Amino acid sequence: MSITSEVTKASTPPFEYALSLQDYMVPEEEFIRLHPEYNVLCTGICIFNPEGRLLLVQRAADEHAFPNCWVPIPTTPPLFFH
Repeated sequence: MSITSEVTKASTPPFEYALSLQDYMVPEEEFIRLHPEYNVLCTGICIFNPEGRLLLVQRAADEHAFPNCWVPIPTTPPLFFH
């Protein structure tokens, strides 16, 4: 079973996700409060164009983790392009 989010623009397709993910639809502070076993929350996003192609960015050569790797857009820690 899945849930379809509300659409804000007529041209934007609905975003569907599994019902089991509903428990995670809380603000970061509340999630951390409810799950004391965690002390940080990392997030990321995937952006697709109308043809279904995924936008990737290449990590900088001097990154400590996975230098030069192509990845979906990270958002935590804050996104910086090199």
